Amino acid sequence: MPYLIPETYHFSHEYCFFLHDLMVWMVKEGEQKRHFDVKLNPSSEETKVLQKFHGNELYEWLQENGHQKEADLLTYKQIFVATLADFLQFIFNALRSSEKGHLSVTFSLLRKPLKENLFILESLLSEPKEFLQKFNSSVSYNEAAIDKQNEETKRRIITDVLKKIPLSLMEPDFLYNLRYSKREIHSLERLWQKATHIVTSCQHYQTESGNLNFVFSDINAKKEQWRYLYFILPQMLFYVFQVCRTIYEQVITSEVIFSDESWDRALVGNMISMYNLMQDDEMECIQDQLLDIKLKCQICGKEVSLTQSMQKQIQFEGSYTCVEGHRNEFFELP
Repeated sequence: MPYLIPETYHFSHEYCFFLHDLMVWMVKEGEQKRHFDVKLNPSSEETKVLQKFHGNELYEWLQENGHQKEADLLTYKQIFVATLADFLQFIFNALRSSEKGHLSVTFSLLRKPLKENLFILESLLSEPKEFLQKFNSSVSYNEAAIDKQNEETKRRIITDVLKKIPLSLMEPDFLYNLRYSKREIHSLERLWQKATHIVTSCQHYQTESGNLNFVFSDINAKKEQWRYLYFILPQMLFYVFQVCRTIYEQVITSEVIFSDESWDRALVGNMISMYNLMQDDEMECIQDQLLDIKLKCQICGKEVSLTQSMQKQIQFEGSYTCVEGHRNEFFELP
């Protein structure tokens, strides 16, 4: 089925899928190498007992038998991989819905992963001990929910996470307002509410008289919705990718799973996806940054400079070519 997405946003759409696929690869790689397991050397008697337990019963047994550290690490790893896998399922279907022009479905599907799943991932990176204490407590379990967090907590966690990831391209205020503000005109929260409810009465995103949210969207309205989607979503997914990569390589395992080349292509893709949506002075700034980055040919190993013609090849053909004429797929996975 051909895309209904305007050609202007085809690269941004493919880039979003590239980030999605990198994180899927992260999950599969971790499962294959058993990075989400925890090493334990039980006695033969303990082995028999352990085979009977799963989930919370296993956690309690580990805790009661002197394996608190292993219990917490196992819980941490399992929360991470399960939350990320759930996040990716929603993102996949949101992107597929966009291809069909079903944008109310797209924005509805983006709410849970970008508001709730992402908050859990951020909490795991910023305040792991506090989160695990809430998660494992029968008394305070509900306090881990997103709607139990006040503005100060959300802002504190976002600010801390931005300090821990490799590259902060967004300000804490922007990230907070984008996901939680009902007042900011460019907030995702406003669109999520309108996409989910046919009529909204909140003063900040009230449905106009004689209208139903998203129901009467014509092609011009859809173009504006696509424009907004492909300006925001690539930035958000690049942020999530950095959060997950940092957790994976610092907590899940000490092994570096992403090469510099994969990182460079993720960064270059983020810049190019925003390129056509920026003002002239911002475009010049991105141009200068792109010229400082060198990609590597996967066949001969020679560096590839990101000249304007090479940037256009990446944007419109999804590939780059080295001086020897070797063609490289830009969105190739590790």
